[in-house]
Amino acid sequence: MTDLTVPCAILEQLGGFRFTAMTGATNMVGSSNSISFKIKKFAGVPVSHVTIKLEADDTYTVTFTAVRGLDVKTIKECHQVYADNLRSTFEQVTGLRTSLGV
Repeated sequence: MTDLTVPCAILEQLGGFRFTAMTGATNMVGSSNSISFKIKKFAGVPVSHVTIKLEADDTYTVTFTAVRGLDVKTIKECHQVYADNLRSTFEQVTGLRTSLGV
């Protein structure tokens, strides 16, 4: 059985259930060092899937992809993202807010 401590921590750093409500994140899949999910399709947002992987240096690699049928296109990959920058990185690339508050 896979230890889901890291993917649960990543989700909490993104904002937890407020994040999922604001972005329409679904189909979450966790591994021992990453989380992947699909975000709701909004006009002007080419990203449909996000993968966040914990690296050995305690930073994250965030990969934003667009999936349409069998065509998978990497929109942007951000390296060495610190935990406190996960939300802002997500918001900058997707244009979606992660919470209603500040």
